[in-house]
Amino acid sequence: MKDIELNNNEKKDSDVKDSELERLLIIKEKNKIYNDKILMEYLKNKYIKEIENDKELVKEKGIRIWVVPKNDLEAGRIISLLRKRGETVLVTEQKWGASWDKLEEKIKTIIEGAKAEGIDIYGVELQGNPEGVINIDHHVYGDDDRSNPKSSLEQVAEIIGYRLSIDEQFIAANDRGYIPAMEELARKMGISENDCQAIIQNIRFRDRLAQGVTAKEETEAEEAIERLGEIGEKRDYILVDGLPHSKTSTITDRLYGKYDNLLVTSQDGEVNFFGKTEIINMLNEKFPGGWSGGELDKGNGFWGGYPDQEQVKKAVQEYVEKMRKRENLKRKLSLSMASDLHEAWRKTRLRKDGTFEPRMKKTKDQAWIEKHGTNEVDIANCTFEELPSDWQYENLEAAKVAVNEVFDDVMTGKEISHDRIEEMSSRVHDAWLGRNSWVYDPEYGNPVLAKPYEELPEEEKAKDREQINQAKAKVENYLRENPEV
Repeated sequence: MKDIELNNNEKKDSDVKDSELERLLIIKEKNKIYNDKILMEYLKNKYIKEIENDKELVKEKGIRIWVVPKNDLEAGRIISLLRKRGETVLVTEQKWGASWDKLEEKIKTIIEGAKAEGIDIYGVELQGNPEGVINIDHHVYGDDDRSNPKSSLEQVAEIIGYRLSIDEQFIAANDRGYIPAMEELARKMGISENDCQAIIQNIRFRDRLAQGVTAKEETEAEEAIERLGEIGEKRDYILVDGLPHSKTSTITDRLYGKYDNLLVTSQDGEVNFFGKTEIINMLNEKFPGGWSGGELDKGNGFWGGYPDQEQVKKAVQEYVEKMRKRENLKRKLSLSMASDLHEAWRKTRLRKDGTFEPRMKKTKDQAWIEKHGTNEVDIANCTFEELPSDWQYENLEAAKVAVNEVFDDVMTGKEISHDRIEEMSSRVHDAWLGRNSWVYDPEYGNPVLAKPYEELPEEEKAKDREQINQAKAKVENYLRENPEV
């Protein structure tokens, strides 16, 4: 990518400030892209005090040959990094789905000769396991599980003794976990939200360029998304059917944040799914021979292959329907438990005459205010259903967390051990801390509660355990009453 030529009245790279970052935008084929060198210089100037990441580590260079397909931004960076370090690199022209079997004959000949000389052969994201080679990867190819918490770029850097720059760390995060992983990295680095979005925009555009995405393919993706109609609220499932090409990043980048699960079928026969790990596991089981990856251990990732498209669409649709029914049941049970929690609290204020000692609060629920003509509510003399939404919130969120923790175990008849209950109770407390940041306030907070579950007093741990036990009983009662489920 060519450097931007700054106007005479613009400052030099090292003088770029927060308010000036927006001026570094340039327009190319309707896409806003940031000049790499200026953006990275800006980030180093701003964040280098906290991030020491541009110094190379010293590590003895071994005798080895690398085989790398140049099919995306990460692969391109690996190739340039290896060449910069004086490594021997053989570049295969294969695109995604590259394999050892499909290497060019010239490369195969070189590899066989190198093996005879005892030279180590490293392959980056090449399917297959020929004898005498070392695979560097983090994806899953059918039964060949190469899962690794580190991206291929990070693994290569470790082998050659190189510390990744800011830009390279984001390239690695992008390949390992897409936009969520880049957002998480930015938070860890203390990078501002605006700068984070600038980096993501830069990385994603460069990745599409490296994948060989053309202007025509970008336009076709925009047209496919327009056919979906307006996407207001986030959807649990979106199907893009019959994309003229299989460059799915043109779809995922534009729809990011608007779906939980996305299926894209392409006219060349390729099928790609992006979404929940459990659906990916189902697809791997029903349609072996594809590929998958992403942050599957965190609940999301991707899957792809060339199976019968109609069968895949049917399988995903059926599974999504199953998930919807499950989520509706969870909501129903959570509402019931939230009501129980509120009633348990009300009983502590029950008076002899059958009324409850009043507890007046103010609400911001506009619909409730319009209905009752006031913003004041006596929460003790309201049932859960009568409460405004902001005063239902805490009990409802607590119930959702607890029900979600126990649901799968109870529904499948799995025994929940004491240690498992402790794990669940710890997550209940973590979620409570996330909803109640006031506990950390040095003046108004509560230092007893502002600590990890393991450090809580026993009486506070018991409260979290009780929520888990209540949720467990709630799901168990439902099963007894509905044995056909």
